[in-house]
Formats: sequence, C-alpha cells, structure tokens
Amino acid sequence: MFPIRALLKLQEDLQDEMIDTTENDLGPLVWFFANRGDSWRVYGCYVTDDKPPHYDIVQLWDGCILSKDAALQLLLIVDYIFDWARDVYRPSILRQLKSVATGKAFDQISLTDESGIFSLRNYVTTWMQPPPSTIYVAESQAGHAQPPGVLDRLGRLSRLTPNTRLGTLRSTSVVHSRVIGLYLNERSARFLVELAGANGGSDTSRSEIRFLINFVTQWNDLIVLTERDLASLEELWTGKIRPEGETSASGQDATIYTLIEFASYMSPTWEIVREIIYLAISKAAFDVLVETADYSKKHHGIHALPEIIRPCDDHILSDAINCLRSGSPSQTLLAAVACSAFALYSLPERQRPDHAPPTEDLGFGRIRHSRLRDIVSKVQRTAELAKPKKGRSVQGKTPRKLLAAMRALEERNRIFLKYQDVNLVRITESRDDVSLEQPHEVSHCARCRRLSQPTGAATQIREAGHVEFSPNGMAIVESLNLNYNTHQAAHDVCLFATDEYQGIDDEKALAGIIEDLIRAGNIYHTIRHPIPRHFYKHGYTTQVFWRDTIWNLPIPLRPPTDEQRRDILNWASELRGEHISARRKQSDELGHIWNKLQLLFYFRNKGLNWEEATQKADQFHSNNPHSHSGNRYSMYEEQDREEREARKAAGTYEDREVLGMTQKAPKFRIGNADIRNYHGARNFG
Repeated sequence: MFPIRALLKLQEDLQDEMIDTTENDLGPLVWFFANRGDSWRVYGCYVTDDKPPHYDIVQLWDGCILSKDAALQLLLIVDYIFDWARDVYRPSILRQLKSVATGKAFDQISLTDESGIFSLRNYVTTWMQPPPSTIYVAESQAGHAQPPGVLDRLGRLSRLTPNTRLGTLRSTSVVHSRVIGLYLNERSARFLVELAGANGGSDTSRSEIRFLINFVTQWNDLIVLTERDLASLEELWTGKIRPEGETSASGQDATIYTLIEFASYMSPTWEIVREIIYLAISKAAFDVLVETADYSKKHHGIHALPEIIRPCDDHILSDAINCLRSGSPSQTLLAAVACSAFALYSLPERQRPDHAPPTEDLGFGRIRHSRLRDIVSKVQRTAELAKPKKGRSVQGKTPRKLLAAMRALEERNRIFLKYQDVNLVRITESRDDVSLEQPHEVSHCARCRRLSQPTGAATQIREAGHVEFSPNGMAIVESLNLNYNTHQAAHDVCLFATDEYQGIDDEKALAGIIEDLIRAGNIYHTIRHPIPRHFYKHGYTTQVFWRDTIWNLPIPLRPPTDEQRRDILNWASELRGEHISARRKQSDELGHIWNKLQLLFYFRNKGLNWEEATQKADQFHSNNPHSHSGNRYSMYEEQDREEREARKAAGTYEDREVLGMTQKAPKFRIGNADIRNYHGARNFG
C-alpha cells in the first residue's frame, strides 16, 4: 500500500506544481502486479476527484499462469500497459516536468518526436509475417494448382500481357467462384450474443439481436435446409469439401433457416466472379437469439415462423446450384457484365398465408440490392473485435476510461478464448476454368426442364443471348472507375479474349483491335463490385440511393459516350507508346456522370428504349446541372410516395419485386427517407 500511495502522491504533487493543468486530463495512475507462486493479480490504482481525494485500488485481472490462456492474457495486459506508458504517460510526465522547469502552462509545452523509439515509427506491420488465410481455396478439376497467393487472371493469354495504366486484358475462361455464408448454430449464436454485450452492454446486445431476428422473420419464405445441404452447396459451387471438425454439434440433419442469394459481377481487378451468399440460422440458435432479445410483447414474426418456412429436398437445391453454375464463357461473361443478382425462393409460390405447398423447385427472383451482403460483412467485422489487437489506441484516455478499456479488453479476450473454435462466417473459394463445351441449355438442365417457363426464372443471365465477340475473339468492357482518387471521372477498360483469339502479335496489334471495336459502335458497360465504401459516405460527390440500379443492369451493350470513347482511345495510344490526349474538363465530374448513368437506368427500367431513355436522362440532368444527385433523389422520393399510396389503396404493404421473398413494411428508417433499403443491415453490429 505505501509504495502505491507514494507513487500516486508523487504524481499528484507534480501536477500541483504546474501553472495550468486544464489541458492535462491524465490523472495519477499506477499499475500494480502481485503474485503468490503461479497465481497473479493486476490492479489499477488512481486518485478520485473527491474532496479530499481518495486513493482507490481496483482489481482488474487474476489468473494462474500455468494455464496457457491466463499466461496469454497477462502478456497482453503487460503489452497494453507498455503501449500506454510509451505513448501517453511518458510524454505527459515530460511535459509536466518541462512546465515546472520553464514556468509555462502545460498546453504551451511541446516535445519533439523521439524517433529513437522504433515502435513509434508505425513500422509494426513489418515485424511479422502476415497471418495464414482462413479462406479455403480450391482448384477446379479442369485447372492446375497455382503457387500460394497467385491467381492466373489471364488463363492461356500468357503470350500477351500488356503492362498499361488505362486498361487491361483478361480471359473469358477464368472465373472466380466463391461461397460466403453466415452460419449460426447454438454455440456460435451464444458467441455473437456475448460479443454484442461486451461491445455495448446488455441494451446494445438486445437491440442488435432484435434487428437480426426482425431481418430473418420479415420474409414470406424461408428455405429450410440441413447442415449436410450447406456442405453440399459449397462442394458443388467450389469443389471444396468442408472439414468434418467444423460441423455442428447439433448434427447434420438439424433444421436450418436459410436465405440464399446469387451474384455474378466484375471485381475491381476485372475478375469474373460468381458468388453465393447465404444466411443460415439453426432452430436452436434462433431460440438463443429470441431468449436474448427478451421481447416484452408478442412478436408476430416469431410466432408466424412455422408458417413461413419451406423445406427443400437436397436434389432440388443441387439442381438449382448446377443451373446457376453452368454456362459457356460467353454466357458467364454476359452474366458478370450485367451484374446479375438473384434471390432463391421456393416454387410454387404460396397463395394463402396459412398454407405452404411443398417445394418443387427453387426460383430465381431478381433483386435491386443484396439483402445479405452487408449484414454478413457487418457480423464478420463485429467478430473481429473479439480478437486481441496489437495496434490499440490509448491516446487521450483518462485513468477511468483507461481502466474501463482494460476491463473491456479483458472481457473480449475471455470471449475470444472461450469461443476460439467458432467461425461465424464461412468463406470458400476456387478458381475455375469455364469450358466451351458446357453452355447452359434448357434441354440439358434438370431444373429448367421441370419449369413451365424456362426463359423466365430459369437462367442466371439477365438478358438472354451471348457476348458478341469480334472476329479476333475480343470484346471491350468499360466501367466508371469509382476508386479514382479525385472527383474527376475516369473510365477503366478491360479487353476480354477467348482462348481462340487470333491476329495478336504485339501491343500495337492489340491497339488496332481496340480501335476496330470502337468503330463498330457498341461496347459492353458494367459496374464493378464491391462499390467502394467512400462512395456511399455523405459529403462525397455522390451517393448510392436505394433506387439506384447497381445490379441487373438493363442495357449492358450500348454506344460509348464521348468521354468513354476518349478514355478507350487513350488506352490504345498508351499501347502504341504515343502521346495521350489531355484530360477532360473539370465539369466532367464523377458525381455528374454517375447521376446521368442512374437516370438512364431509371428510364430504361420504366420501359423506354435506348434513345428515349437517353433523351429523358439528359433533360432531367440539364434541369439541375449543379447538383450531383438532387433531381434523381427527388424523383425517387416521388415514386416511393406513389407506390406507398398504391399499396395502401390496395390494402397491402408488400413489395413483390423479389419473387417469393416478399418484404413486409420496414421497422427502421434509413437516412431521411422511409424507404425499403437492404443497406439497413449496416445498422447491425
């Protein structure tokens, strides 16, 4: 006790000697370690603000270091205290001593950076090798094993690999297949509940868990699968067999409530991606969530759950997965260019709320925005908080805040060690070589043959047809570069080639093919995913609104604009080593071009042809030329009001856009508009 009091009193007397302490919120603080044999305790000691002040001692941690878990926790605590002493305590004491010596106020004292302290140079990430990936990567049976970390994006186009800034070359036969699943069994549900409580307390935990329950119960159909079905889905999609050790303790045949989505798109690096995303919650896990939510009133969605669920046989699921996965390189490329996105739902559709017919097939309903993508990524980021972090920030923390942070750190470490075998988000990936001999055909697809209207919900391609390649086996795909560092717009270009491309000997020949494709009149347009997060933030040049078309693009093949044509021809000049024309004017900003693009999609989805939609978009844009998105947002709000009034007059608040996955009236608000927004999942976590 006496050494602790002496150290606290010494710090207190030093502060009393200072002229002004208003800017110094770091009160006296002492860490104390005590042990008896292998039993250790850690205390935090500080001075209260009472008059007269008291010297308080708070026990923060105790454990036996013979245990690996306790030894690791003690090591992390010592590491945390060292960071605090180096980054906060030492500079503050030096400033206090300099204040006493010079007679200046504390807020007038400055210290030069001590570059001799190596860990202050932000080089910590270079001290260690990156952790091993938790993503399973499988090679298709047709492919060949690649070295770790290497993805052959060019397929068999290795003869020509241009190293240019304005464009790139990719093969149509290389596809990146991925399954991302948020799976909650009883144990992982308890992990999520405890983690939510550690991050924000019991009230925050209940709020987040209630959001998840509301999200699951707001759909008219939930597909019921088993864990064996989920493992089969991943194996069919990627060829990867999940290890037996990751199966649920509840058994392979436990009831699992499931939502499934499919998406095909271009990645920011021009990879063709086809992706399955699912949210799966076992019945036992759902009961844990309901118990934690602790509803004071009857929740209609929970009580209606037995009527919502639709069991699905394994052969029906496998037929649907095989239907989505099949396709020639041309069909697969067109699906990715059009940003195809579907929700899977049970067929036939229910006609009465009190009767669910047996599932005979799975339909593919086009969706405007993903219901699952954001909620899965949010839960994944929330789970990351449970892992011990090296780069913790202790700047500006008062003793009480620092002690609270220590307790939170200890609680998160306890949860992490308790549930270190739990994996909330499953990610399985493979690189596939698409065969020319395996196009998607109704006559060869078991699912499509069973459906009475195969050209409707049967295929994964947004618009029927194939990519029109040049005689050289080439096609141009253009995308607005949303990752560009400035507000000024730039278009990125990719030339996709079949394995049978001909007439390409060098980069100059490639430039000639690009110019020939531009002269032909039409090129393919897409939006690459994921859209950068900064593009959603308030204050940037533009935002992505609920009614914006970012999936299922209505016109992937259309003429290039003057700006697009200029950027593509600049790439041809770069390939030849020639001078690149000057950048466009500042008026050609990213927000303006995105606004015109979304207006074009809006009117095209209204049924107007290309010329009419272009004329309407130009008219609306010219009416408000200084706004990046104001006229578009107002138009969306007006349509939302009209649709709400129409649904109210019809006596229903349902949205039938997603077939079989009808969304009820929302329980939350997004921004300033009461609109149905799948991006509401960002509120979770």
